[in-house]
Amino acid sequence: QQWIWASSSDTEVAPFTMQSRYSNKVDNGPFSFLHILLVAVVVGLLYVAFRERAPPIPRRVVAIPGKEHWPELVGIHSEKAVQIIKAERPDLTDVHTVPTGSFVTMDYRMDRVRVFVDDPGGTGSGMVKMAPHVG
Repeated sequence: QQWIWASSSDTEVAPFTMQSRYSNKVDNGPFSFLHILLVAVVVGLLYVAFRERAPPIPRRVVAIPGKEHWPELVGIHSEKAVQIIKAERPDLTDVHTVPTGSFVTMDYRMDRVRVFVDDPGGTGSGMVKMAPHVG
């Protein structure tokens, strides 16, 4: 849309206002923007004030007593390391091997142990490179 400045000699518009060539509607420049902004802020504040608050999600992170680190497993075969971890902590539901340098999620889980292995062939079995730990 193209805008023209209306001069004070025009009788149908107020001085120093903007008018579109394609409509007779007068735009008051920054005042209309401020009105829209004010309405948006008021609506936002009303939303924050009167929205229903969801109850907090209960966190069930309970530390289970038992071994959490296995530094003695560094250098042994990964399948044997997984068997040892599962034998010492049968409550762990997710014990798996991961090639060293792989991308993993950063969440902390009390039921998971990642066994980082030297995996040149990509088969998932190799020697343990880092001490496995819960998380």
